[in-house]
Amino acid sequence: MSQFFSYLKSHWELVVLLLFFGWLFFDLLSSHTLLEINGSLYSAGSTWGDLPYHLTLITNFKERGLIDVLKNDPLYFGEQTRYPFALDYFSSLLMKVGLNLRWSIILPSFIALLALVVLIYLLVLKITKKRVAAFLTPFLFILNGSTFALYYFFKDFAQSGQSLVHFIQNLSIQYTHLSQHQIEFSNVVADFLLPQRTIVLGLVFACLALYFLWNYWETKKSKNLLWAGIIIGLMPAVHTHLFLALVIFCGFLFLIQWIFYHELRIKDWLLCALPVLVLALGPTLWFFPFGNKSFFRVQWGWMAKETFFWLFWFKNLGLYLIFIIAGFIIALQLNHQKKITSFYSASIGIFVLANIFIFQPWEFDNTKIFMLWFFLSTIIIAVFFDYLFRKKNWGYKIIAFVLLLITLLPGILAVQKERANRYVLYSPVDQALATFVQKNTKPTDLFLTTDKHNNPISSLAGRRILMGYRGWLWSHGIDYSDRYKDLARIYQGADDAYQLINKYSPDYILIERYPANDWVINFEYFRNSFPVVYENPGYILYKAEEE
Repeated sequence: MSQFFSYLKSHWELVVLLLFFGWLFFDLLSSHTLLEINGSLYSAGSTWGDLPYHLTLITNFKERGLIDVLKNDPLYFGEQTRYPFALDYFSSLLMKVGLNLRWSIILPSFIALLALVVLIYLLVLKITKKRVAAFLTPFLFILNGSTFALYYFFKDFAQSGQSLVHFIQNLSIQYTHLSQHQIEFSNVVADFLLPQRTIVLGLVFACLALYFLWNYWETKKSKNLLWAGIIIGLMPAVHTHLFLALVIFCGFLFLIQWIFYHELRIKDWLLCALPVLVLALGPTLWFFPFGNKSFFRVQWGWMAKETFFWLFWFKNLGLYLIFIIAGFIIALQLNHQKKITSFYSASIGIFVLANIFIFQPWEFDNTKIFMLWFFLSTIIIAVFFDYLFRKKNWGYKIIAFVLLLITLLPGILAVQKERANRYVLYSPVDQALATFVQKNTKPTDLFLTTDKHNNPISSLAGRRILMGYRGWLWSHGIDYSDRYKDLARIYQGADDAYQLINKYSPDYILIERYPANDWVINFEYFRNSFPVVYENPGYILYKAEEE
């Protein structure tokens, strides 16, 4: 223990990182994860859209167990669950030992985020041997954003007529993600670490894998590849996109070692490949339905469309792109320059392939593939800033500080926007419905509902539904079109409604009193045809059997 505190004392910058990011992440997780205000449960930002999916997995894991949920997608009856489940399943285990839903999400996410910060620091310190670079990399990675976001921010501020402080405190736009201006490579916190909680554990595993890969690259001790292979092999259940990115990275490392170093170490790389094949082949075949063409297609330039490729990426990265080039040139001058630059160069292969191929139905999800390249790029950028800060001339230090501030400001604004906004995710009537369902129905019961994303039946009560939010289903490669038409006819009380109900055999039918516009509900048909088992100001729940 004394050695641990001695290490922290000699590496004060790690303590600063833990204090700052500990405060930031706890603040954000608390406000984004079922924060109760006057009886309603709140979330914020893009987490408001994604959190119900994770709640669905967690509560269904708790109610029905891992195997049953993997075999039967809780949001699309009859389909397999094709989503990396590890962190959500762990949260369900925490619920089983007594933690409530809110803290079963916050606690593991918070610990994983702090572990990520520590691992980034240690990994960068090992690669660069520079403490300034190790200190700066977490900031550069987590508080990222295109410099061009500042232009749109100040433009809107000038037109707002508000004071700068008031404008910042009430941000309504995520300036690091402006699709209308083709800024798509968004802030890591706002669009990844908070809403897509599986990527947190994925990045932890990725840092561990990179640690052993770098050990091998530096020492050529093959046992490091074995450990890297074991970690990578476990990753499909943790985060499938980072798993693919690491496989691509290892492939390019092998090619670089063979072509540029003239070292064909097949036995070494077999030590990495074998555990990956043994551990990951089955889960990969499960999570990626290769017969589904929407999961893999050619799309040149990712989301650049008609825009010149490098102009698109300059717009998305801003100063980051310039600093990557500058950092690479500076890294070439380091004593172990060949190892750092060649190690980083393997990640460029990820950048190239992700600009040629789309790996899932939603093209934006390629950002999860880019993430490994971007993380390694921030290490190179940190080398650039370390170089400037080490200059004896104070002019260089001032320039470095100003450039660093401008670089991080878009990410700071993105995080501030996340801190400033809150939205109701579940009202008291949502919670009352979920409580009734949990207490009065079986975990295996099937519910017919609309596809609202914050469905209390699936996400709070942990029950299966016939068809959930169409955006999630599409991004998972599920063709829901026929079922959507059938469910729409049921809710309309069409002539064949009862035949369709028999076709899908739900146990219960949920009627929303105020459904979304694209759902037309024939209230009289259900009131006259089925017995009511529960109702409140927002919902009517029917038993799916004729009276």
